[in-house]
Amino acid sequence: MSRPLSKALEFIDVRGASRTGLRRCLRSAIALILILVTTTGLAGLCPPLRPALGGVASAATTTGSTTTSAISKAICPSDNIFSKLVGGVCWSAMFPVRLAGVTMFGGTSGVPSNADSQVACACGGSLSKLQLPTIGVTLGFWQPSMLVEDVEAPFCFPDLGGVLLGSGTSQISADGGGLFAGAMGGGQASTPTVGDPNDVFSNVHVLTFPLINMMQLSSIPSCNVGFAGMDVYLMSEVFPTWNNDILSMLVSPEVFLFANPATALFSAFECAAETGGSQPFDEAYWSAGCWGQLYPLTGTIGNGDDPIRASSLQAARMIAMGFRLGWLRRTTGSAVVCGPERTYVIPKDQFRMQLVYPNDETNNPFGSCTNWIGQSPLTWGEWDTEPGTGYNYVYLIWQWTNCCLGVIGPPT
Repeated sequence: MSRPLSKALEFIDVRGASRTGLRRCLRSAIALILILVTTTGLAGLCPPLRPALGGVASAATTTGSTTTSAISKAICPSDNIFSKLVGGVCWSAMFPVRLAGVTMFGGTSGVPSNADSQVACACGGSLSKLQLPTIGVTLGFWQPSMLVEDVEAPFCFPDLGGVLLGSGTSQISADGGGLFAGAMGGGQASTPTVGDPNDVFSNVHVLTFPLINMMQLSSIPSCNVGFAGMDVYLMSEVFPTWNNDILSMLVSPEVFLFANPATALFSAFECAAETGGSQPFDEAYWSAGCWGQLYPLTGTIGNGDDPIRASSLQAARMIAMGFRLGWLRRTTGSAVVCGPERTYVIPKDQFRMQLVYPNDETNNPFGSCTNWIGQSPLTWGEWDTEPGTGYNYVYLIWQWTNCCLGVIGPPT
């Protein structure tokens, strides 16, 4: 019992109680009354008790805050992303670089098959306005652009220091559900199509993370993927389609075309090709190789016994959702040298992924510390789970960017 509370109880004489049980009952009742009086602001009615009641309130507040903080950290851990910017980021994934159509500097990330291979470029300009174009050479390289979080508790942000939005308030109920239709928790979705106990569900967040620009390592405006800094970009909790396979058809009605054995067989073929060293098949935008099907665009994954595979697929689905809604743009190919363009299906070979939490992929003993979408986890990160961290995974997204490095004319 806290010291102020003991003093308050001594102020009220309960020594006259003849029985120990009655004395304990009275003391418990008095303690409850004191706390109620304190929290309702009625301490001013009894000036002698004001110092003691103030101590009770302080102790209760401190205990409540500590408990809430501990619960939040257990449910929503921090990935300490800013302490990993040197040793935890796979900086070798930036290579190779393609300059003026020539691939250089080696590296294990490879060049996307759809990447631009021209030597020169000309962007902007207008004869009617007497404006000269910017003429230069083409540039293509990998750069970190986004962070994707797969979290079990809705509104949990490991990249923001383990912030659990709404914790300690009535906005998030005990079962993890939130104010929005997509905010289901406990690893379960509300859709009736989820019946297998091995199915898993998680919420996914996309945060912009243009690390090269944030660290001021380079300043080429035309090579920016469109992000100015770190920000929350997409949240599955606000999408009512994320936890319901039926509603998801409003976003991707073509899902009917891929719900057949032939597309599943093609995913197996793509898986075998990627395991053998091939890039993902960009034209097969419905497939995620060894991870499964990209459709439907929901957070429910069947056969979720492999958390690395399941969380990777959920991350890829949210990226595909970003393209479908027009939030993300294509930065690979000759058509985007002068600036990113919208496309409504995911260009899979534009991205490579790096696991950064609970363990970072820089310890990969099999070569590259980033992986293609759909690449088997057996070749890059099946061993990177960690007991006690829950179903919380964070991926750093590397994005191939083709752009024009201006030499003559106004800067682009």
